[in-house]
Amino acid sequence: MPLKTLQARLQCDPETLAALWQTHNVFNERLKEIILILFRMRRGACGKSSAERELYREIAHFITACPANNAPYLLNSVCLENWVPTTARKLKAKVSGPDGGLVEMTGESWADRAVRLLAEGTLLFDKSALFAGLPPAMKQMVVREAAASLSSYESLVRRWQTRHQQWLDEKSAWEAVPEHRLYLAMRPRFAAFEITMGGRLTGRRHRWEQYLTWLKQNPELAGWRGAPALIHPIGADGLNRIARALRSRTAQVESEEFFQVNPELEALDALHGYYERTFVRRRKTKRHMDGFDHKPTFTQPDAVTHPHWYIFSSPRTRPSGYRKLVLPKNSGQTGSIELSLLTGDMDDCHKTAWVSLRFRGDRRMSEMRPAVAVRQINRGEKKGQTREIAGYEVYDHTLELWRPVEVKSARLMFDLSGRQPRAVYLAFTIKTGRIPLSEAARAIQWTESGEVTRSGEIRKQKLLPAGLVTCAPHLGVRHFAYTTLAVGDGRTARLLRQRNLWLEREETAGRHVGRLQRGPGLAHIASHRQELAEKRSQMGRLPRGEAAHRRLRA
Repeated sequence: MPLKTLQARLQCDPETLAALWQTHNVFNERLKEIILILFRMRRGACGKSSAERELYREIAHFITACPANNAPYLLNSVCLENWVPTTARKLKAKVSGPDGGLVEMTGESWADRAVRLLAEGTLLFDKSALFAGLPPAMKQMVVREAAASLSSYESLVRRWQTRHQQWLDEKSAWEAVPEHRLYLAMRPRFAAFEITMGGRLTGRRHRWEQYLTWLKQNPELAGWRGAPALIHPIGADGLNRIARALRSRTAQVESEEFFQVNPELEALDALHGYYERTFVRRRKTKRHMDGFDHKPTFTQPDAVTHPHWYIFSSPRTRPSGYRKLVLPKNSGQTGSIELSLLTGDMDDCHKTAWVSLRFRGDRRMSEMRPAVAVRQINRGEKKGQTREIAGYEVYDHTLELWRPVEVKSARLMFDLSGRQPRAVYLAFTIKTGRIPLSEAARAIQWTESGEVTRSGEIRKQKLLPAGLVTCAPHLGVRHFAYTTLAVGDGRTARLLRQRNLWLEREETAGRHVGRLQRGPGLAHIASHRQELAEKRSQMGRLPRGEAAHRRLRA
């Protein structure tokens, strides 16, 4: 289902603001501790014996490979004496194998060993002491966020490893070409020249008078492919062109004329430039030891410098983080909500309470009206049956119908521009129900194409059933949009119509009143918005009731 986020600004007194800030700080502190535990498990730094270290390493990789919702239950396998592994045996996950590829495994491979270790009274850490005083919803969210952060980091590392290996293979293949090996034999001469110049040759080396002088003084470079080791001087026409060139372009014109009469040096210079840009990459500030991009690093959470925002789970989850949500009925009005917060001071944060707050939300929140939604029960004895729950619906002006929406979690966010909380926001996740598919749309099939993506996944292709009409819009930079209308014939799509969509306006003044004028592209709109934002930031806060840059905004 489509998801979107609507932001609301909380209205709170200093005491409530302190409770919100305390909740944010404690969440980041506990999150850092859980992340450190998972990292130590992954490195094999936990456990007294090699068998225990291997078990903890396997559990940590399994936790980060599974969905984050399962992380609190799976982490109990190392810190809860009466942990039951029934569900863990059924879970499946794809973890990194010895060769770097993904290998599918189930919890059955380690669950029994974890139970035996717990029966011996061996716990990795004391869960009650680590989570002492935290609300039940925060205990769940800390572990989920830790697993999600490590899972995201692992995916970045796997992508980097794949791209790094592709880059190494490309470099080896390039260096294996006979002509390129001849250039590599000459490459130490370029390095020696850089040392004598006290620097490095950059992409603008053609502007160096010393570089051209050095090429002229070393005719053996012209014979790098077996040609005569001769340097041909620039002709009279070339000298006249250099003399007529602007002062700022004299060096560039001279290099063009020099390489035109010395094609062997031009070929050698082209290979040197390509090798420097692609495989040496001196301009890169964060490089790996072999010249590739640096391996992704993991940044630990910090409440101020690198905050992770705490998420209040919806009332339909157990345990819930917020309750009694009342949305504003009209634009400009306020809504209300109750949050489970840590209300103790910095020395004693173990006191929790439900705190009622009011908020001024996005205008679109007032457009949602209460409704009754029907949900299917997926667990327990009543599995397959339906039940009615309170929900919302919003009017879709495009489709001209009411669509069901569900208010999910709320993310707590602060304005930390001054390293102190200045404003507090809740970002609500809104889930919109999909429109039922037609019979033809439900008949769409996906098959494997045999190709593999950069991330190592198998690329799939879509088979459209006969008679299904599709419309594909493409947003562009030069033009606003381009649409394609097609109909399926059972194998591929047959094009019906293609056209550009313009941002048009009708001229109301000038010599051509009534003429349709093409509007700007996305690049022009982006630069316009950036210019407006820069001018607004230079003015600072405007007095109430006043406007700025009216012509630019219009």
